[in-house]
Amino acid sequence: MPLARPRPPLLVTGLTLALLLGGPSWLLGRTPRRQASGLERLAASAALLQSFRSGGLPSPPPLWIQRLGPGLAQQLWLRHSLLWWQFWGGHGDGAEFLVLPAGAFGGVKPLPLPPKALQVDDLVVVAADPLNRQWLQDQLRLKFAPPQGLQRHCLNQLKSSEAVYWGGPTLGELLGPLTPLFLPFQQGCFVFAGEGKALTWQGQASSLGPSAASSQASGDAVLKAPLRRPDADGLLLLQGGRLAPLVDGLLGSRLVSEPLQKSYGLGPAQLGLLRQAPFQLKLRSQAQGPYQASLELQLALGANASDWRALLAGLRKGLLAQGLEDREASPRWQRQGMGDPFSASTWQRGNGAEVGGWRWLNRPPGRSQGSSGLAQPRVLLLFLGPAPKREQPGSTGLPRWDPADRGTASMLSLWAQPQALHRLGLWPQGLPPLLKRSRSLQIWARPLDGGGWSSGHGASLLTGRLELP
Repeated sequence: MPLARPRPPLLVTGLTLALLLGGPSWLLGRTPRRQASGLERLAASAALLQSFRSGGLPSPPPLWIQRLGPGLAQQLWLRHSLLWWQFWGGHGDGAEFLVLPAGAFGGVKPLPLPPKALQVDDLVVVAADPLNRQWLQDQLRLKFAPPQGLQRHCLNQLKSSEAVYWGGPTLGELLGPLTPLFLPFQQGCFVFAGEGKALTWQGQASSLGPSAASSQASGDAVLKAPLRRPDADGLLLLQGGRLAPLVDGLLGSRLVSEPLQKSYGLGPAQLGLLRQAPFQLKLRSQAQGPYQASLELQLALGANASDWRALLAGLRKGLLAQGLEDREASPRWQRQGMGDPFSASTWQRGNGAEVGGWRWLNRPPGRSQGSSGLAQPRVLLLFLGPAPKREQPGSTGLPRWDPADRGTASMLSLWAQPQALHRLGLWPQGLPPLLKRSRSLQIWARPLDGGGWSSGHGASLLTGRLELP
């Protein structure tokens, strides 16, 4: 009778299984993908990070020639078809870094790295000069949190397709004083595609902080609604279902909110009216006069016109205290207004220069009259600069706008002429040259389901189009 084989002790079995199952996991944890780690480190220091695919063109782009020299750039361009990156560090001079996979320099006949190059894990980063190279070295020594949520989603996009990522406090270097207006969109990314002389994109954005990336598919149809192009003198047109996403960053500062309440009586109740109002904001060029441009803001009042009248009363008191004069509005404006002292005001300095004012417009036909026997207004127009000219009777001179349109109630829509704005010095100077030279920029944004621009870190869907020069 053969003897039974002895069973291995339980302890030995457990150690064997632990080694077989846990060993590979431990090794993977100790040796992460080097390229992913390199992009994560660069993203922590980048204001903008963009990916491209090489190939399809006989010669390398200008950035390659500038950073690598004509000879090395041509060799690498013809030698490989690869995904490469460029990024702006947000440190003031706007010089781009060229980023290539380190493997592109290897092979049977390895190519030398440029003198201004720096290897970051499995990437090679080429700076514009030694000063930029030193800045990057200093940034890479800083600790950074591992990417999560939206940032992780964006890094995956950069590793697989042509995409753009922006984020971090350095975004303020690009937008300058406009940064508080873009708090809901301080980090994000989009995948773009070329259409002739235009770039189109789809992506996501959020404020700085943790946010979960969600699928874009559900929002694509909503974000394709066209934004009406302004007239010839329109430099920028922005409209949305609530003013809050744009002004909350400013109103959150005591340096802004306290003077507004002290000088103009704009306390929490009045600012609440402004925050919740559907709006349309327009920047117009001015061919003559002391101003290069004027600003016009339309606000939908709803049924609480008396609250808005109280808001204007406080604003009027503050303007009088500053020594400004309320010039009597023209008879045409008075006929279109409510007929009371707050229906149409144009404020001017002692020398007669107009500095701004307001108009109450668009009385709904057939609306019942209030106790004063006057119809209630529907839209309040505030303006900075000269009073807007009426192009025809019954028109505000602005594109048609319906604040009750359900298809756009939760959206923000932007149309701008970056080239014209840059020429007038009204475009953020830190933005990349391509954004300064472009003829038109269109952006649509909508909060993702379950999020929102008032929820702290809610994510948004983005769609856009950039017309190139």
